[in-house]
Amino acid sequence: MAKFLDLKGEKFGNLIAIYRIKDSEHKGYANWLRKCDCGSKVVVNIKKLKRGTITNCGCILKKNALNGNKAENLLGKRFGKLRVVKRAENKNGRVRWLCECDCGNEKIFTAKSLKSGHIKSCGCTKDFKTNNYRDIMGKKFGRLLVLEPSIYRDKKGSIKWKCICDCGNECLVTEDNLVRGKTTSCGCKKKEIRSNICNQVSLYQDTSYTFLKFRKNVRSDNKCGELGI
Repeated sequence: MAKFLDLKGEKFGNLIAIYRIKDSEHKGYANWLRKCDCGSKVVVNIKKLKRGTITNCGCILKKNALNGNKAENLLGKRFGKLRVVKRAENKNGRVRWLCECDCGNEKIFTAKSLKSGHIKSCGCTKDFKTNNYRDIMGKKFGRLLVLEPSIYRDKKGSIKWKCICDCGNECLVTEDNLVRGKTTSCGCKKKEIRSNICNQVSLYQDTSYTFLKFRKNVRSDNKCGELGI
């Protein structure tokens, strides 16, 4: 049986752990009943506690609102790859928001940094910018139009780019395969070629006349010496 981390008595911001709620695990993370400094009790997932995305029961936000500290509502808005999911606790007088990145990570940012355009992801695209990878966004290779870099890499560390094919399908292709012409479609081109070949091949009782024309050698088990017999 798996052992759960005992956080009883530990404090995260204004919240102190009272006890773990049984059979409440979500994606491997347990929920804990917490008591806030204001006296209220709240159930919080341990993952959010460790990340620091929740540090109180919500009383700080209510207090700021009562004191006239009202901020522009960014809830639901998008900034690059970030979507604002909820208001976070202010820090050093700055309004902060919890955001969810397209890659799945959650992170807190100030309203100022979001609106300025300086922050557009949780940091998952940092490697792409800092390592000066070739920017092929918007370029076309065969039937593929490059949309944006993804967070995925191949075994060699090459970026996998999100592309859209002329047929409408989306796919991930490495920069190396695109630039060298190894991949020019989502796979639809290969299917079309196979289909055309099948249409041009003459068959009789599942035997290809077209193939036999180009075959020079007689099979070893052929007893009459004629091709296809």
